[in-house]
Amino acid sequence: MVVLSGAVNTKRFGELEIGIHWLQGVCQFHSESKLINFAKSLDETFQWRDISTRMGKVYDRSGVSFRGVRVGYSVKDLVEGFFLIPGSYLDELTLEIQSNLLHSLLLDEQLKLTRIDIAFNDYTKRLTPNKLHSWAISGYMRGFRRHSSPFEDFQFTLGNNISLGITKTFGRRSSKKFLRVYEALPIHCKDAIRWELELRDDRARAMAMFLHQEGLNEIPKYICGAIDFVDSSRKRSDRCGRLKQWDRFVDYCGGCEKFSIPHQSTSFDKKVEWLFRQCSKNLAIAREVLGDGVIQEMIEFGKYKFDVLDEDLIKYSKQHF
Repeated sequence: MVVLSGAVNTKRFGELEIGIHWLQGVCQFHSESKLINFAKSLDETFQWRDISTRMGKVYDRSGVSFRGVRVGYSVKDLVEGFFLIPGSYLDELTLEIQSNLLHSLLLDEQLKLTRIDIAFNDYTKRLTPNKLHSWAISGYMRGFRRHSSPFEDFQFTLGNNISLGITKTFGRRSSKKFLRVYEALPIHCKDAIRWELELRDDRARAMAMFLHQEGLNEIPKYICGAIDFVDSSRKRSDRCGRLKQWDRFVDYCGGCEKFSIPHQSTSFDKKVEWLFRQCSKNLAIAREVLGDGVIQEMIEFGKYKFDVLDEDLIKYSKQHF
């Protein structure tokens, strides 16, 4: 695990400030000491308590660091636990440290990511929560079901006459995809409009893999790709073009990348079975004509096509065969 140093650095991409805002997952270790070492790799300042805590399910022991990182666990046949790295800490990290942390979480087979929030701050305030709300209720929105949230502006207040800003939400918090756009000044002390996309379970792991491969600078594209606003004046929805103001905002963010969950990698057994059934005859013909060397050339050529999922499959299969 990479040690989080808390080095402060702004993460501006043009007029956008980007980064990962939340990381959460579950873990499983063979011993309590290994879990404690994992927690220390996140933050050395943990305070442990023998008090149960609920995070999806109940864990017998929990710890909180001075920086707000949380870890909980229960000791059974294996040590099962959870980890939570909040936005208040992640927002203070450089993009490089965030990227290294994400990489380490993906590579550690004892960890499983269950939630990731990605965000950007738009200091130009080109689109406000009120504008997005008006588009949504006018029927211009695509990407979220209309009944999946009340599509209202929420005026959060604390005490009397203290505003925490306007927030526009899309989707439900209980779903695997949830988008919120809000005024960042009251909460984050930044004069910007903040866009946050929250993804859970398989969507979270797939997004983490995409960001690991493509880089964190792609965050604005993926957030814009989670929703769309089109001119629905045309009768056929497939002919509806984007609203001009939204189209300009997408260009300003560097483009739009539609996010989809990749297909699960085929198991090792099924790959071998398919090779015997579909390829063995043709490989034998090639070997008879061209010799053993051509088979090795094919294998070496195939290695250049490995992606991260293929490498994960190879590592897992070697450990279980």
